[in-house]
Amino acid sequence: MFRAAIILFYLFLATFAFCADADSIITAALENDTEIKLLKLQYEKAVLDDVFTGRLDPVEFSITTGRNGIGVQWNWTRPEDTFGFFLAPEVTFYSGEEIGTAITVSVGYSAAGSTENGPDVDIAVSQSLNRMLGLYHKKKWNELLSFHTVERARLSLASRSVDVQIDVYVQLSLLYQVRREMLDAYAEFIQSESKYKEMTTYNYYRKGTPSWDLVETEYLRLKNKQETLKVKWERQRELFFLRFGVRLEAVPEEIRSLPAEYVSGARDRELAGEYLGKLKEEAYKEKVFQLRTKYPEFDLLFNFQNYEDSRQGINSNISTGLSWSLGGLSLSVLSGLRLEQELFFVSFILTYTLPDFQKEEYDLSVAQKEYEMSALETKLARREGQIQFGEYELTYLDALDSLENLDYTIELKEIEIKKAEADVRSGLLSRSAFLRLETQRDSLLMQKNSLEISCIVAALRTQKLAYPEPKQE
Repeated sequence: MFRAAIILFYLFLATFAFCADADSIITAALENDTEIKLLKLQYEKAVLDDVFTGRLDPVEFSITTGRNGIGVQWNWTRPEDTFGFFLAPEVTFYSGEEIGTAITVSVGYSAAGSTENGPDVDIAVSQSLNRMLGLYHKKKWNELLSFHTVERARLSLASRSVDVQIDVYVQLSLLYQVRREMLDAYAEFIQSESKYKEMTTYNYYRKGTPSWDLVETEYLRLKNKQETLKVKWERQRELFFLRFGVRLEAVPEEIRSLPAEYVSGARDRELAGEYLGKLKEEAYKEKVFQLRTKYPEFDLLFNFQNYEDSRQGINSNISTGLSWSLGGLSLSVLSGLRLEQELFFVSFILTYTLPDFQKEEYDLSVAQKEYEMSALETKLARREGQIQFGEYELTYLDALDSLENLDYTIELKEIEIKKAEADVRSGLLSRSAFLRLETQRDSLLMQKNSLEISCIVAALRTQKLAYPEPKQE
């Protein structure tokens, strides 16, 4: 009976040995994580937004009915002579700031009774000269902010991946802890069961006496404790499945900790929080610069008009010129020919729009505050990141030191087990005492795996703080 119980228990513990390794478990957990899938979509959306922002203004094309629209007209006293219609559709094409070409074509026509006017043609072409003159300046701060959003999304995705790995190892550590409790409980049970069986076999104590009750109570308590721990193991396994979508029949027999270079390598990389802070700081610095700096706009103009005048007949005008604008002031100089009249003309168009000084001052003040805040956030992220990195590194080194001491303890236990094997063969040591030594050794191995996990978690946390290296495609 005693031997059968031992065999059944070790068959149960044997299920721990046949399982996937930690890397396979983590891979499956990462694939099943819903938050990673969401962050991946957010990252892809941020990349698309960044591409669109980099296009500056997209190409525009529009068709309208013109300023006067399409309509009918008549005089109710003489409808037969004045009833008619008018239209002047307009087509506009704008290439965007990258090229800076704007073309507007308008064709007008009207008819009333026997009188027809048109078609009147008006073609206006404007070409920005800022790029040629070296004054072209796009909204760079928008692009910098967009890139900051992309990088923040990428770092959030990388950070979540590390969080999942940490969570997997933490939950594995809890499973190892339960298994260790089971092994410790079984080591106690072996000794108690041996004593109980000797008592019932050789009648050391009379049944019902305090000595008998004490041995029996201890035996039943440890037996119930094993059943409780089996239930705890099953519940912990269920929680693991609910968290990661991975069904574990057992835990990995061995956990290999990450080398010290894994932590020192993270130290050589820039802190992720500081990196994001610098990107944001650079964007708002550029915004302040643009709001403080006024850039003149230069445009080359071309205009062609063909229209019918009731007194002078058909007229055609061709003109070219240059437009300059800065702030609210705009000046256009046009020169051209009236072809039918053979007249040369020069015209000046001056426009002034009163700027919203209050809004400009407000925008600049807000941008300045945003820049100052981003600079302080960068400084704060650097300090906090360095403190956290140092704490995680100390945790890693403490766990390594504990591992070295535990390895020595396990080595001594192996030597003790080898000596005990000889004692069992010679009859100097009982089989139950030998099994208790093996169980204690297995418990130490579970403790070692937990310490290995402590090293891994500390190392992963240093990786989370560091700017992730781009993956090689």
